[in-house]
Amino acid sequence: MRVLFTPAYSGMKISSTAYRARSTMPLETFSTLAGLALDEESVTPNNGNMIHAESAARIFACDLQDSTIGRLPGLPPKLPPQQVKTRLEGIARNFDAVVLNFANIIRARAETTPAAFAKLEQGMASTARQVRSIQGPKIYAFGIGLQDDIPPDPALIGPELLGLLKALQERAAIIGTRGERTAGFLQALGIDRAQALGCPSLYVAPDNVRAIRPGAPHDGLRVTAAGRLSTSGSAKGRIQGLARMAAEFDTDFTFQNDLYQLFPDPVRDATRYNSETHEVDKAACDAASVALGLPNGFARYYYFRSPIAWRAYAGTRDVYLGDRFHGGVAFLQAGLPAGFVYDDVRVKELAGFFDLPAFSRAELDEIGPRAALERVMSEETQAKFQETYARRCAAFARATAAAGLPVRWQLPAG
Repeated sequence: MRVLFTPAYSGMKISSTAYRARSTMPLETFSTLAGLALDEESVTPNNGNMIHAESAARIFACDLQDSTIGRLPGLPPKLPPQQVKTRLEGIARNFDAVVLNFANIIRARAETTPAAFAKLEQGMASTARQVRSIQGPKIYAFGIGLQDDIPPDPALIGPELLGLLKALQERAAIIGTRGERTAGFLQALGIDRAQALGCPSLYVAPDNVRAIRPGAPHDGLRVTAAGRLSTSGSAKGRIQGLARMAAEFDTDFTFQNDLYQLFPDPVRDATRYNSETHEVDKAACDAASVALGLPNGFARYYYFRSPIAWRAYAGTRDVYLGDRFHGGVAFLQAGLPAGFVYDDVRVKELAGFFDLPAFSRAELDEIGPRAALERVMSEETQAKFQETYARRCAAFARATAAAGLPVRWQLPAG
């Protein structure tokens, strides 16, 4: 099966050359944070997007020579039907299936600024038109999730988003959500074919995930944290609990889009960044941490531009604890334990679906990082997660195979 996997921000540049036997161009080389602007289409400022964006292409059985990660052609609302057909001809000619890998697309209108809402709605309208207009290839949708904790009232979300959900109800062979809360939300809106399958990123390397072993914290433990190392994160108390780990353990910090808040555009050119090791200048990060009122800095600071580099780095550490979900998934994919801190419905739903160890921010503050890590690494916690994970893998494989999109990996016997 020839499959087009989208979105395309998977840590690789997209090529538009007509030459058939080709590869993408490598990411840029640079030495300050200003260079990250060169990567934005391939990485996005929230680099955790790469972990879920690349996942479907690594999961499903397909013709690897004739499948690709790429973008669907944009379809503005006033584009005439004949031009829509012309733009989509290449999809029908070259692919048997289109896999749409979504994220937290269900957002509360009241929680979004008018400008951001208008931009989101524009994108939803284009995607809905793509879904309705593609002729020939099967369409599969995965990873749909709630951004905000809202009841299933269509008036609370954008009309174009609702239109996209209805288009998927009509056309998609699978409508997969990140968890049961989102599936129930969609079903209440009439999208009754929605099913909770989890984020595809959890199924990239199931043998590694199943190989995670319990342990216990010790003085030489190598920990990685991720969260909101920013003014807003500090004001909301979302970084302090993680910062306290640095006083007890060798604790690294991995940025996501909080890097852009901590180092706004005017100072990025003056902040050192190693584009090959993905390490951000420690002195600059420590100084910024002190300015936020944190008691101490972290051992090292990273902003990853490649999922491969992220997983390779994870293999040098022992455990992850943070409130960025996909930063932790990189550790799970590498075969390392991960625990999660949640402050909203997103991380709570994702962690809960797989019985991953998770703590509210208040709970982490109350018990402290050592007790949290003890729970993350414990035999009881890991046994519960592994039991649930085995069921989720089996359900995911059954559902996708029944829809004509089997996974590459094999479930263990028994």
